[in-house]
Amino acid sequence: MKRIFLIIFLHFICFIAYSQPDGRPVNEEGKNLAIEGLKYYNDRVVPKNVQTAADFFNRSAACGDMVGEYFLGLCYYNGEGVPQNYSEAFKWYGKSASQGCAQALCELGYCYYMGQGVPSDPRKAFELYEQSANKGYAKAQYYLGDCYFNGEGVDADESKARFWYHKAADQGNEDAKEALVRLLEE
Repeated sequence: MKRIFLIIFLHFICFIAYSQPDGRPVNEEGKNLAIEGLKYYNDRVVPKNVQTAADFFNRSAACGDMVGEYFLGLCYYNGEGVPQNYSEAFKWYGKSASQGCAQALCELGYCYYMGQGVPSDPRKAFELYEQSANKGYAKAQYYLGDCYFNGEGVDADESKARFWYHKAADQGNEDAKEALVRLLEE
């Protein structure tokens, strides 16, 4: 049953990623390689093997696939299946983000925020979080709330922070729920 659920979940993720209405054609080979990589990245379909997953993501990214590019960036960021390399992570997140991947936009923003693979730039981080948040990505909505709350990359604005925390919390983001609780306690 878990295997069936994961297969359905993987296809759903890929459907969302590949159903962007921007007019670019889907590269079936790259898409299929990314799906294979996801099977090895998680340990529900086949035993987890990040080295094999990174290889599939690398081959998928070479085809210009935005999901493969995003996950290859994630592998480089975390040192999973490849040596940890923030500059390489930044490069692959950027390629995926340029194709509109909300997750990659968020992670690219995080690289700018933390100064990993690129000089720190809170304003650029804010802009990327905003793009990702506007695509509905809960993690970016939470980060955007943090930017508004702390005045990082933008003027502090508690009402906007609360708005973005609510958007993220409505999608189940636990960090955003905790941030809202903290705001209520103040």
